[in-house]
Amino acid sequence: LANAYPEWNIIVAGDDRAPYKSQVLGMIRDFNLEGRVKLLGYQSDIFSIMANASIYALSSRIEGFSISLIEALSQGCACVAFENYGVIDEVSCGGKGVLLVKDGDVNGYSDQLKKLMGSAEERARLAEQGKTVVSAYGLDNISTQWEGLFYRLCGIER
Repeated sequence: LANAYPEWNIIVAGDDRAPYKSQVLGMIRDFNLEGRVKLLGYQSDIFSIMANASIYALSSRIEGFSISLIEALSQGCACVAFENYGVIDEVSCGGKGVLLVKDGDVNGYSDQLKKLMGSAEERARLAEQGKTVVSAYGLDNISTQWEGLFYRLCGIER
């Protein structure tokens, strides 16, 4: 997609001490993407980075409850993710704000990224959908659920 969308760049935030960093740097060189891929390392303020992004590409092949997906949706990013055996569908309240790709379908993943990169309208549509996901995980909603659980466990009716 790099040649088709020369105005797009990739920003990667995360532990840059990973054993694969030299391999990633080699791939950046091999694909002639110097200056287009930025490896930021660990970032304490991920929200400001996500707030300036248009797309969040969750490329994990295995994922638990994806806090990073919720963070990206909260900042208005349109998201692409592998289904991760149904986990991402569940976390995203039925795929809201996320283009889901069948596990392992790398070509499908690329197609969905292309779809988002080529359409500001689609990015805006997904960003709007993502707001409903974020509200489901808001403090008021979650604290009410915890409170209800504690009441049920203690056998107390409200």
